[in-house]
Amino acid sequence: MVKKANEAIKENAKAHPKRGNGGGKSTIGRRIKDDLPVMKMEEIVEEERSVVVSGYVFNKEIRSLRSGRQLLMLKITDYTSSIQVKKFSNKGEEALFEGVNEGDWVKVRGSVQEDNYSHELTLNAYDINPIKKR
Repeated sequence: MVKKANEAIKENAKAHPKRGNGGGKSTIGRRIKDDLPVMKMEEIVEEERSVVVSGYVFNKEIRSLRSGRQLLMLKITDYTSSIQVKKFSNKGEEALFEGVNEGDWVKVRGSVQEDNYSHELTLNAYDINPIKKR
């Protein structure tokens, strides 16, 4: 998955050369404090109750659900590993989902659980904050 991430990063850099600074982007959920420890993705090997990771978005998909809510699915990497991030919309958050794009850098807080569909560890996001490009 890291190899795929690196290929996607190169493609996104060509397609969107000026993206990824995090300036003016919207925060989904609450602001993540700067003093919280950020975990490397390679250290995530089992389900965890609450983690904070930061990384580069190399894939984005928004699905509309039958309930009327939306599901934001991101694949992010910190160059040690990569992980799928899922965030279900709450009232009024659908418009904020459009503010997160491939090529952006984000900090995410949430719980890590095995996904029922992909059977891989997935980060179920509580909060997604844009950050400055590393």
